[in-house]
Amino acid sequence: MTDKSNGILTGTDFTQTCITTYTSLKGWMNKNGFSVDPAISEVINKYPIKVGSYYINLITHEEDPIWRQAISSIKELYEYAYLEDDPLYEDTNRLTKYVGNG
Repeated sequence: MTDKSNGILTGTDFTQTCITTYTSLKGWMNKNGFSVDPAISEVINKYPIKVGSYYINLITHEEDPIWRQAISSIKELYEYAYLEDDPLYEDTNRLTKYVGNG
């Protein structure tokens, strides 16, 4: 169920009181005076979010440490040529070929 006035999901259990979409995050941001970067929607499409209303209401300003833990940055979408797919070489250093092949 969604409260149309602020875009935040409401309910009695934790899973129903979470911000899980760009629309609900944007509603919370507008209500609390934060500017909305539309690029956040791209980040949420790639990295889904689920932030409880209590936790998100601890955020006091943009780029707050809690914000940075709860909401992925647009920088997460950048591809860096120098980064390796397997920097710890776990694919080649397995003790058994069956572990981690999910």
